[in-house]
Amino acid sequence: MLSAVAAFSGSVGLTLGYMARKRFNERLDALDQRLANAPVVAKLRTDLPPEVSALAERLGASRKHPARYVDLRQSGTMWFKPDASPQHFTANQRTGTSSSGFVWRAKIGPLGATWVVDSFVEGCGLLEARLFGVIRVAEIDGTAATNQGEALRYLAELPLNPDTILVDHALEWTMGDPHTIIVATGAGASRAEIILGLDDAGLIATASAASRTYGETGKRYPWHGRFWDYQPVNGRLIPMQAEVAWEIEGKEFRYWHGKIENWLPIA
Repeated sequence: MLSAVAAFSGSVGLTLGYMARKRFNERLDALDQRLANAPVVAKLRTDLPPEVSALAERLGASRKHPARYVDLRQSGTMWFKPDASPQHFTANQRTGTSSSGFVWRAKIGPLGATWVVDSFVEGCGLLEARLFGVIRVAEIDGTAATNQGEALRYLAELPLNPDTILVDHALEWTMGDPHTIIVATGAGASRAEIILGLDDAGLIATASAASRTYGETGKRYPWHGRFWDYQPVNGRLIPMQAEVAWEIEGKEFRYWHGKIENWLPIA
């Protein structure tokens, strides 16, 4: 009798776990689809500073057939806190071109046990982690700090989708010095601004923000990333490697390093 009860309980648990994982994946699929279904911008921007137009040209941004979105696959390493052990990850990301958004879906750690979504879709930011897609272990959703933080990531990752420069009318561009371009989007508490640093070849080498909220602590610290290993891919010039770090109490905490395994623009 006890063995039958245990078997039944195990069966119910597996069924509930399967259903929870299915709902989670369906929710993420819906976010991906919202980016794919974003309206196509018919007219390229004509109001860009000449230096920004030149940057788009160097990166190979397409004027004839700009991508509606980009799908890419990554692998890399994450550190969840300073001095923590490194955790390997694999991830798929969809980035909108005219829609100011992305969805990053990753499996992290041993056996890919931690499933993470990091996204910014239609102005709303989301960070959620689940064990094997079932048990929620972290969630930050829709707060002004989250929306701003994910918008900062979107802006910082413009080198991963150069067509965005030509078609995203929500981006505001201003010039710093000859090696610095400032890009911003949004308003109020969710407004985000990134400083892009150019190398001697005129490619984006760094992206930095004065501050970004760190995890669930609510504290804000300087945040920056860097890009390198530019290679021609499907007509664009894409940085195949990147890393991101916070400056916490005067010390750099590098928490993410990734390498692009595949990059595909969808027109």
